[in-house]
Amino acid sequence: MATYYVSKSGNDSNDGLSEGNAKLTIAAAYSAADSESSGTPHTINIGAGTYEEDLDFAGSGDMEDGIIQGATGDYDDVIIQGDATYQVQLGNGVSLKHVTVINNKAAAGGAYYAVYSKSGASTTYHCYLKSNNRGYYSVAAGSVLERCIVESTYKATSHQTWGVWWAAGNPSKMFSCLLIDWNHAQAYCYDKGDAVNCTVQTQHVKNTSLRGIYCDTIWNCVTHKDSAVGSHSGIEGGTLHKNSVVWNYADDVSSGGGTEANNYESADVSSNGEQFVDEDNNNFRIRATSLAVDAGSYTYQSANSAPLLDLVGRPYDTSTPSAGCYQYAWGASGGKKLAATDRDVIGKICGVSSTKIAKTMGQG
Repeated sequence: MATYYVSKSGNDSNDGLSEGNAKLTIAAAYSAADSESSGTPHTINIGAGTYEEDLDFAGSGDMEDGIIQGATGDYDDVIIQGDATYQVQLGNGVSLKHVTVINNKAAAGGAYYAVYSKSGASTTYHCYLKSNNRGYYSVAAGSVLERCIVESTYKATSHQTWGVWWAAGNPSKMFSCLLIDWNHAQAYCYDKGDAVNCTVQTQHVKNTSLRGIYCDTIWNCVTHKDSAVGSHSGIEGGTLHKNSVVWNYADDVSSGGGTEANNYESADVSSNGEQFVDEDNNNFRIRATSLAVDAGSYTYQSANSAPLLDLVGRPYDTSTPSAGCYQYAWGASGGKKLAATDRDVIGKICGVSSTKIAKTMGQG
């Protein structure tokens, strides 16, 4: 197994096998790793910077089951962007980690994706996906989207936007993800696959068929529509919907013949007050008084051998995890708020930004 390096100061004529001899482009590093003859999966470490590349990580050759990752572990540091139909394509066991992927295609309402899992189960882990049209799409059964933010950069309703979806015959899984402002299909998964500890919120409704999460098993999720425009259901699917907080949909929880239990819906929420810290500024952490605090169950994780971290990397409480993508309420144990001035001081001592200190403290 080899590690290939990419750097903004690199050169594609380099072999890429050390940081000092890094490739300049991600595509060149992938090509070199994919054609190497050792027969083992490789890792590509991408240095900080913005890469204007559309990438197809098909997962053939020695990159089957390989890893492509931002070298710092912070998705803000590595940005892959462009206006391709599929900005990043995945396949055959490939894992994409710690990067931001932006599809800047300006065309309204087209099928233009940030990430497309096209062949063989892939994993997209701890990434930030942004698109004017569509976020994440999988036609590969068993693909996983974990600890990701998937945000629509289009904040209106003239054209349709799709957040997360997968083909009906190829169910996938979504863990600890945050979906923001998709107006037509937020997590539309054709009544298949699993969504666990996810938060889905929108202020924009394109049509009344809008659903929050539509898949087979929905566990420990938070779904909110902040719009007076009518819509369909907050969570819907066939088998199991439990331990979720869902409000402001025409039908908050629609079982479709499956089992539902321990859910909080609009009437519960309206009598409880604000659930998020500051949704107008995309802070979807739960308040200390939120119904989502300690509202979940760890049964799914135990039964499926899926020990999960929340969106910012903290372990869920294995007794009573919170619903949604954040384990700890703002200001609660494990997520105590640190004053901005204190973050600045700590950042200067550590030689990093105040923003990174905030993220480390669970406030970013």
